Amino acid sequence: MPGSPHPTAAPQRLTPGRFHAVVAVAGIAFGFTAPLTAVLATALGAGGLLAGVAVSSATMSVLVVDVFGTRWTPRLEARGAISLALVIFGAGSLATTFATGYPMMVGARVGQGLGIALFLGVGPQLAVRLADPRTGAGRATGRALGSFNAAWFAGIALGPLLGGGVSGLAAGASGLRLAFGVCGALSWLIAALVWLSFPRTTSGRPPRLGLPAIGRLGGRRGYAVLLAGGLGQSVRSGLAMTVLPLFGSMVLGLSTLWLGLALSCLAVTDVLAMSLAPRLSDVYGRLPVLLPACVWGAAGAVLALVSSAPPWFAPLCAALGIAVGTAWVVPAAMAVDVLDDPETALAGYRISADLGLIGGGVASGAAISALGIHGALLASAANLLLIAGVVALVRETRPVRTNIPQNPTIPGGLVMPIRQTPPPEPVPTPELFDALVADQGLEFLGPQRRAAALGTHLAMRPALLRLRAMPLRFLEPVAEPASALAWLDREGAAA
Repeated sequence: MPGSPHPTAAPQRLTPGRFHAVVAVAGIAFGFTAPLTAVLATALGAGGLLAGVAVSSATMSVLVVDVFGTRWTPRLEARGAISLALVIFGAGSLATTFATGYPMMVGARVGQGLGIALFLGVGPQLAVRLADPRTGAGRATGRALGSFNAAWFAGIALGPLLGGGVSGLAAGASGLRLAFGVCGALSWLIAALVWLSFPRTTSGRPPRLGLPAIGRLGGRRGYAVLLAGGLGQSVRSGLAMTVLPLFGSMVLGLSTLWLGLALSCLAVTDVLAMSLAPRLSDVYGRLPVLLPACVWGAAGAVLALVSSAPPWFAPLCAALGIAVGTAWVVPAAMAVDVLDDPETALAGYRISADLGLIGGGVASGAAISALGIHGALLASAANLLLIAGVVALVRETRPVRTNIPQNPTIPGGLVMPIRQTPPPEPVPTPELFDALVADQGLEFLGPQRRAAALGTHLAMRPALLRLRAMPLRFLEPVAEPASALAWLDREGAAA
């Protein structure tokens, strides 16, 4: 019978700490020009709507890869995939440097999206696997995902400050182009570093193209979580990457250096939120963490309307970073909560997040064109309150942890096991068995072998369930299945 193959254990020298250090360095390249994209688009003659499209254009190619490659990118060999992702991203940055107009810039951004998709397809899955090299489930899922995102955005927190400083070396669009050129060179340097120092790490499962199995994502409750994740990502592309940069440059008249400094403050609190929010949600629940963060972010967006003095911009960005970071990671943990398979859950979440990234930038650009910057800030506040309403309807998703009583001892120090009845499990159907075969990439098994494997499982299922329910007094070695079944018939008694 086909089973779930365990991922290949990562080499001992690829520890979570070392992996997160590489991710943090790569994050510097990813965040180097992130807040400058909308500003460069306006410098090339784009209005508010087109500036939002430029911000979201990279996500369009990310969405295509996420839809058709959810069982391809996560299973690639990590060293080669991450190196290639950085090379592609750097090439897009260099193409943006030499863009002669808005259309060429958008095309280069779409190319950058391919590198982003590859990096984000391999990275989170590897982070979950490194938490427990055998199954990826030995550590709290929210904490593993939060550590990956926090490491990545730790670099992104420094990136805007460095990018703003580099762009300040020249005036106008020339300085912005210089920043994109340095970003491309930096990406290629990090790619070489990863290729030379990163060990080969495989998932143990063959990559294959195909649509994600998000139809099994917990029904209406699962789709509501995906909606919350998409809305949370729209906060990032809309508020953090479009509205705030244009608010700082167009309304407050900040230079690129001070704009980068303020958005670095947002990135710092963003990183802190992504690091702490998943851990707090693992302990106290998802809603007690996510709901206050959404309300806090909505209040901060409204506050920008009444305190638009330049000295307040950096503290305001820092306050909003809490909501941006929390809305990124907590819905991802909620998606994993409603489905046992992390790969399928993360695939569904990433598609909804891509749609949110595209829609957030475009919608914010349209709001700027129709309502102005201040109207776009109000729309961002309404979006955060909408996220709070959606997750409130979903209710708490964190798995309930019960305290299992310790087995008491009897005189002599022997352990007296406590009888525990296992929860009922659904009986596998041929349709469910075929879905398992397809998900594991074992379509080469013919109908006869599938039927034989399912029949063997169903024949032995009652005995297996009896074995799980028995209070075993001791275990004796058995040589083959016939002896095991005979021992089971004797209810664990010696022959």
